[in-house]
Amino acid sequence: MGLSPSTYYKGSRITASRTYLASAPANLTISTNNNATKILFDNSKKGTSVETDSGKKYRARKEIILSTGAIDSPRLRLLSGFGLKAELGNLSIPVIRDLSDVGKKTKISPSLHHDSPSQAT
Repeated sequence: MGLSPSTYYKGSRITASRTYLASAPANLTISTNNNATKILFDNSKKGTSVETDSGKKYRARKEIILSTGAIDSPRLRLLSGFGLKAELGNLSIPVIRDLSDVGKKTKISPSLHHDSPSQAT
């Protein structure tokens, strides 16, 4: 138990989404409940699009910003061709950049939940 980060405005708690994305600029596409499966690159190895598990592609005019979390970030990098050349080659994934550390230091920690006080029986 302890303090957790939160956002307040005029005495009420609000979400980061409501705070920062309520009036998103017209050139920003926000897509939720999608699983990004691959970042697509042009010949100069610049990220140009994101592909989802439904087959939909989101094309970027300028840049790609993804929020995929601690587990999915390395997974997406590997599926997109960033990783150890030998491992990617075994999976028939074209290598964009040969990097040995992608996903190697990922640790899954158990979460602690405190739903209600324990009762002695």
